[in-house]
Amino acid sequence: MFDLDRFLIAQKSNYDIAFEEIKAGKKRSHWMWY
Repeated sequence: MFDLDRFLIAQKSNYDIAFEEIKAGKKRSHWMWY
């Protein structure tokens, strides 16, 4: 099996920031790889 949790862990710190930017309609940080 693959360890997919590593992707969740890597994204966890930036998810809230990215989601807030999406809701605001303006991307300000670098999260395009997520």
